[in-house]
Amino acid sequence: MSLPGRHLRAIAIVKRVPTQLTNVMERRRHPFPQSHRQASTSIDFWPSEWSSTRCPLAGQKDEQLHNKLTIILTGLAGYALLASGISLAPPGTLALTLCLGALLLGLSVIDIRTLTLPDALTASTVLLGILMVWLTRPEAWRAHLIGGLVGYGILVMVELGYRHLRGKDGLGRGDAKLLGALGVWTGWAGLAPIMLVASASALVGVIGLSALGIRKVDADTPIPFGPFIALGGWVVWLGGRFFLPTGLY
Repeated sequence: MSLPGRHLRAIAIVKRVPTQLTNVMERRRHPFPQSHRQASTSIDFWPSEWSSTRCPLAGQKDEQLHNKLTIILTGLAGYALLASGISLAPPGTLALTLCLGALLLGLSVIDIRTLTLPDALTASTVLLGILMVWLTRPEAWRAHLIGGLVGYGILVMVELGYRHLRGKDGLGRGDAKLLGALGVWTGWAGLAPIMLVASASALVGVIGLSALGIRKVDADTPIPFGPFIALGGWVVWLGGRFFLPTGLY
């Protein structure tokens, strides 16, 4: 007889109905395939404790706050550069000093945000330094030429040596170019003080970020070194005549 066959088919249909209803409800809750959902949730821009309350507007507000803080800090740094440049610029170099400060500020902001130092700004720093030497101290051009070449060469050797030993980059070529540009300004005698200020300020900055919990720093964390080199160059340019030997600055 055919009744048992019909009975079995009816049971199979009844069993499939809950599964089909479940699939329909799942598709309504998640309109995208599971593979898409996994791909979209694998990139998490927020701490895990916020994941249950994540909102697109929160990311926009965080970005706006970051931009406002960047503008405020850049403004404060610009004011400090302007005040110190006017007060401590070497005689006859006020306009050149302010231009140098603007270039260093621009390089620092870009390096912090993108981990790059544009060649155009670095080359402008070199050309401005050559103009400064030609206008204010032409008799010391050899010391400034050596400063540019040695400053660039030292960090290139550090970069290549680190890459050879560790098998990865630890210092960008832009940092070498910036130190060479500042060597044109300060002469070879200013290179050691520049690196001393840069290294000390970088160490203080890293320790401060870690201590305040703002950023977790380890051996593989990329850190923009350009702003610290710029700070060292600015300090040595303004104060070099007080502690560097006469005729070398």
